[in-house]
Amino acid sequence: MMYTNHVEQRLDASGALVGDSFWQIQICPFFLQWALPRPRKSWYTRAISRTFWKTWTVVLAEKIVTFTRYTPIDGASLFDKVMLHELTHANVDGRFGTIDVDLDNGPAYGWKNCRILSTSTPTNNDGPAQNADTWALFGSIAWQIQEGLIAGVTDKGQLIKV
Repeated sequence: MMYTNHVEQRLDASGALVGDSFWQIQICPFFLQWALPRPRKSWYTRAISRTFWKTWTVVLAEKIVTFTRYTPIDGASLFDKVMLHELTHANVDGRFGTIDVDLDNGPAYGWKNCRILSTSTPTNNDGPAQNADTWALFGSIAWQIQEGLIAGVTDKGQLIKV
């Protein structure tokens, strides 16, 4: 979908600096097409113009994924949330930059894993404040509340309607 890459300055054979140090976010073209043209800001919404079977298959697959690993807040404003996640990895002068904190079952992506992380004891600066998805979820929820799209989020990651 997206990932962040830090390109650092290098020295050539003569010792001169080559290139600049910058942060670069790579975005998969398929993800752009899939996540952006939504009539509503949710991963389980589909345009009516698609065929019945294609829509049914996609919606069913997304519902299964939603109920097993993710929650509705994970899919709401998905592109914006993923972009914010990647932007939090970048830092200025090393003062701030998140990581993808690792839990026993993989990176702490999504509401369920961020909730688990919030109740764990951080070690080596790998707590919820350093986790990129924690910040992305916070930003996504705050924006949606400010825009009047939702009233809040339950402990289970369900959207509270306005």
